[in-house]
Amino acid sequence: MTLDGYFGSFLDLSNFRLNISSSQFSNIDIPHSNPFFKASQPQSNSFATDFLIKDTILGNFQVKHTIFLFENGLRHYFTFENITMRNITKKPILNKNLLDLEYENEWIGGLCVLGRSFYALQIYNSRFEMINSHCIGLKTASITFKNVTFNNSELESPTIKINDESIAETSGVSWIILKIEPSIYRNELMNCKFIENKITPKYGGVK
Repeated sequence: MTLDGYFGSFLDLSNFRLNISSSQFSNIDIPHSNPFFKASQPQSNSFATDFLIKDTILGNFQVKHTIFLFENGLRHYFTFENITMRNITKKPILNKNLLDLEYENEWIGGLCVLGRSFYALQIYNSRFEMINSHCIGLKTASITFKNVTFNNSELESPTIKINDESIAETSGVSWIILKIEPSIYRNELMNCKFIENKITPKYGGVK
Protein backbone atom coordinates (compact mmCIF):
# COMPACT_ATOMS: atom_id res chain seq x y z
CA MET A 1 0.00 0.00 0.00
CA THR A 2 1.21 3.52 -0.84
CA LEU A 3 -0.51 6.63 0.49
CA ASP A 4 1.03 9.98 -0.44
CA GLY A 5 -0.38 13.47 0.09
CA TYR A 6 -3.29 12.41 2.29
CA PHE A 7 -5.38 14.90 4.32
CA GLY A 8 -7.21 13.65 7.44
CA SER A 9 -7.61 10.45 9.48
CA PHE A 10 -7.18 7.03 7.86
CA LEU A 11 -8.56 4.17 10.00
CA ASP A 12 -10.77 3.88 13.10
CA LEU A 13 -11.00 0.22 14.06
CA SER A 14 -12.82 -1.76 16.74
CA ASN A 15 -13.13 -5.56 17.10
CA PHE A 16 -10.45 -5.90 14.48
CA ARG A 17 -7.54 -7.77 13.06
CA LEU A 18 -5.19 -5.70 10.90
CA ASN A 19 -1.94 -6.57 9.16
CA ILE A 20 -0.15 -3.90 7.11
CA SER A 21 3.13 -4.75 5.41
CA SER A 22 5.46 -3.40 2.71
CA SER A 23 3.70 -0.03 2.73
CA GLN A 24 4.53 3.66 2.69
CA PHE A 25 2.58 6.59 4.15
CA SER A 26 4.03 10.01 3.36
CA ASN A 27 3.13 13.71 3.32
CA ILE A 28 0.17 13.30 5.66
CA ASP A 29 -1.61 16.31 7.19
CA ILE A 30 -4.14 15.67 9.95
CA PRO A 31 -5.94 18.98 10.54
CA HIS A 32 -8.28 17.85 13.34
CA SER A 33 -7.71 16.31 16.76
CA ASN A 34 -8.32 12.66 15.87
CA PRO A 35 -5.35 10.33 15.21
CA PHE A 36 -4.33 8.91 11.83
CA PHE A 37 -4.87 5.34 13.10
CA LYS A 38 -7.18 4.51 16.02
CA ALA A 39 -7.50 0.92 17.18
CA SER A 40 -9.47 -0.47 20.11
CA GLN A 41 -10.60 -3.91 21.18
CA PRO A 42 -12.77 -5.02 24.09
CA GLN A 43 -11.30 -7.53 26.54
CA SER A 44 -11.46 -11.12 25.31
CA ASN A 45 -10.55 -14.51 26.71
CA SER A 46 -7.41 -15.10 24.68
CA PHE A 47 -4.17 -13.24 23.97
CA ALA A 48 -3.64 -12.33 20.33
CA THR A 49 -1.63 -10.11 18.05
CA ASP A 50 -4.39 -8.26 16.30
CA PHE A 51 -2.48 -5.23 15.05
CA LEU A 52 0.74 -5.75 13.09
CA ILE A 53 2.60 -3.26 10.94
CA LYS A 54 5.85 -4.42 9.34
CA ASP A 55 8.28 -3.32 6.62
CA THR A 56 6.58 0.08 6.47
CA ILE A 57 7.69 3.72 6.26
CA LEU A 58 5.74 6.65 7.70
CA GLY A 59 7.24 10.01 6.79
CA ASN A 60 6.45 13.73 6.77
CA PHE A 61 3.43 13.74 9.09
CA GLN A 62 1.78 16.78 10.64
CA VAL A 63 -0.53 15.85 13.48
CA LYS A 64 -2.09 17.55 16.51
CA HIS A 65 -1.82 14.72 19.03
CA THR A 66 -0.73 11.33 17.70
CA ILE A 67 -0.43 9.11 14.65
CA PHE A 68 -1.39 5.85 16.42
CA LEU A 69 -3.91 5.69 19.25
CA PHE A 70 -4.35 2.27 20.90
CA GLU A 71 -6.89 1.72 23.66
CA ASN A 72 -9.21 -0.82 25.30
CA GLY A 73 -7.25 -3.83 24.07
CA LEU A 74 -6.65 -5.38 27.47
CA ARG A 75 -5.45 -8.79 26.25
CA HIS A 76 -3.95 -7.92 22.90
CA TYR A 77 -0.53 -7.16 21.42
CA PHE A 78 0.16 -4.23 19.11
CA THR A 79 3.32 -4.94 17.12
CA PHE A 80 5.62 -2.90 14.87
CA GLU A 81 8.39 -4.71 13.02
CA ASN A 82 10.95 -3.04 10.75
CA ILE A 83 9.18 0.30 10.55
CA THR A 84 10.59 3.79 10.09
CA MET A 85 8.82 6.91 11.34
CA ARG A 86 10.58 10.05 10.14
CA ASN A 87 9.98 13.81 10.21
CA ILE A 88 6.92 13.83 12.46
CA THR A 89 5.71 17.31 13.45
CA LYS A 90 3.22 18.36 16.10
CA LYS A 91 0.80 20.97 14.81
CA PRO A 92 -0.01 23.92 17.09
CA ILE A 93 -3.49 23.94 18.62
CA LEU A 94 -4.90 27.46 18.54
CA ASN A 95 -8.46 26.78 19.73
CA LYS A 96 -8.79 23.73 21.99
CA ASN A 97 -11.95 21.65 21.87
CA LEU A 98 -13.13 19.02 24.38
CA LEU A 99 -11.13 16.27 22.68
CA ASP A 100 -7.96 18.37 22.87
CA LEU A 101 -8.50 18.90 26.60
CA GLU A 102 -9.11 15.17 27.08
CA TYR A 103 -5.76 14.38 25.46
CA GLU A 104 -3.98 16.92 27.66
CA ASN A 105 -5.58 15.53 30.83
CA GLU A 106 -4.74 11.92 29.95
CA TRP A 107 -1.20 12.18 28.57
CA ILE A 108 1.82 14.43 28.44
CA GLY A 109 2.20 13.33 24.85
CA GLY A 110 3.00 10.58 22.39
CA LEU A 111 3.26 11.99 18.88
CA CYS A 112 4.06 8.68 17.19
CA VAL A 113 2.25 6.23 19.49
CA LEU A 114 -0.25 6.94 22.26
CA GLY A 115 -1.89 4.18 24.24
CA ARG A 116 -4.01 3.42 27.27
CA SER A 117 -5.54 0.28 28.78
CA PHE A 118 -4.04 -2.31 26.47
CA TYR A 119 -1.78 -5.25 27.12
CA ALA A 120 1.47 -4.82 25.21
CA LEU A 121 3.34 -2.77 22.62
CA GLN A 122 6.13 -4.60 20.80
CA ILE A 123 8.58 -2.78 18.50
CA TYR A 124 11.39 -4.62 16.70
CA ASN A 125 14.15 -3.47 14.32
CA SER A 126 12.69 0.00 13.83
CA ARG A 127 13.70 3.68 13.66
CA PHE A 128 12.16 6.92 14.93
CA GLU A 129 13.88 9.96 13.40
CA MET A 130 13.30 13.73 13.40
CA ILE A 131 10.46 13.65 15.94
CA ASN A 132 9.62 17.14 17.23
CA SER A 133 7.53 16.22 20.31
CA HIS A 134 7.26 13.39 22.84
CA CYS A 135 7.52 10.19 20.80
CA ILE A 136 5.79 7.31 22.62
CA GLY A 137 3.41 7.76 25.57
CA LEU A 138 1.66 4.81 27.25
CA LYS A 139 -0.58 4.10 30.22
CA THR A 140 -1.12 0.61 31.67
CA ALA A 141 0.82 -1.27 29.00
CA SER A 142 3.86 -3.53 28.83
CA ILE A 143 6.60 -2.77 26.29
CA THR A 144 9.17 -4.89 24.50
CA PHE A 145 11.56 -2.85 22.34
CA LYS A 146 14.42 -4.65 20.57
CA ASN A 147 16.89 -3.05 18.15
CA VAL A 148 15.03 0.26 18.09
CA THR A 149 16.83 3.52 17.26
CA PHE A 150 15.61 6.96 18.32
CA ASN A 151 17.55 9.69 16.51
CA ASN A 152 16.97 13.44 16.31
CA SER A 153 20.41 14.37 15.01
CA GLU A 154 18.99 15.73 11.73
CA LEU A 155 16.23 17.75 13.37
CA GLU A 156 16.56 21.45 12.61
CA SER A 157 15.46 22.82 15.96
CA PRO A 158 17.30 25.02 18.46
CA THR A 159 18.44 23.41 21.68
CA ILE A 160 16.38 24.37 24.74
CA LYS A 161 18.45 24.72 27.90
CA ILE A 162 17.31 22.44 30.70
CA ASN A 163 17.26 25.34 33.20
CA ASP A 164 14.87 27.33 31.05
CA GLU A 165 11.85 28.03 33.28
CA SER A 166 9.57 28.01 30.23
CA ILE A 167 9.97 24.22 29.82
CA ALA A 168 6.68 22.50 30.70
CA GLU A 169 5.76 18.82 30.83
CA THR A 170 4.61 18.95 27.24
CA SER A 171 7.81 20.65 26.06
CA GLY A 172 10.67 18.91 24.33
CA VAL A 173 11.04 15.30 23.26
CA SER A 174 10.94 12.36 25.66
CA TRP A 175 11.42 9.25 23.58
CA ILE A 176 9.40 6.97 25.88
CA ILE A 177 6.92 7.95 28.61
CA LEU A 178 5.35 5.15 30.71
CA LYS A 179 2.66 5.54 33.35
CA ILE A 180 2.37 2.03 34.75
CA GLU A 181 2.69 -0.08 37.90
CA PRO A 182 6.13 -1.74 37.51
CA SER A 183 5.15 -4.69 39.69
CA ILE A 184 2.33 -5.57 37.28
CA TYR A 185 3.86 -4.98 33.85
CA ARG A 186 7.14 -6.29 32.53
CA ASN A 187 9.09 -3.88 30.34
CA GLU A 188 12.12 -4.78 28.25
CA LEU A 189 14.47 -2.65 26.13
CA MET A 190 17.25 -4.52 24.32
CA ASN A 191 19.88 -3.07 21.96
CA CYS A 192 18.07 0.27 21.70
CA LYS A 193 19.89 3.47 20.76
CA PHE A 194 19.06 7.05 21.73
CA ILE A 195 20.98 9.53 19.56
CA GLU A 196 21.29 13.31 19.92
CA ASN A 197 17.90 14.53 21.01
CA LYS A 198 17.99 18.23 20.08
CA ILE A 199 14.85 19.30 21.95
CA THR A 200 15.38 18.98 25.71
CA PRO A 201 12.39 17.71 27.70
CA LYS A 202 11.63 18.56 31.31
CA TYR A 203 12.14 15.06 32.70
CA GLY A 204 14.57 13.33 30.35
CA GLY A 205 14.53 11.05 27.35
CA VAL A 206 12.91 8.03 29.01
CA LYS A 207 10.40 8.68 31.80
